[in-house]
Amino acid sequence: MLHSELAQEAGKGKIKMASIYDLKPKFQGLLRPLTRKLAEAGVSANQVTLTAALLSIVAGILIAIPSKPSTALIKV
Repeated sequence: MLHSELAQEAGKGKIKMASIYDLKPKFQGLLRPLTRKLAEAGVSANQVTLTAALLSIVAGILIAIPSKPSTALIKV
């Protein structure tokens, strides 16, 4: 089924789509052991945030750099 078809079926009450409220507690439960270990190691929430921000910037740069510059020019 296409996404639009799933959305229509969900709107009719035939399919229950998982919402963020369904997924969030499960995701938090998966992260809880890691957060405990980080807290025990003395890592602050600000350090986690800064590290995540820096990793996101690095990932964005790596995604933005074309692997083959010649093919990037052909697409333009």
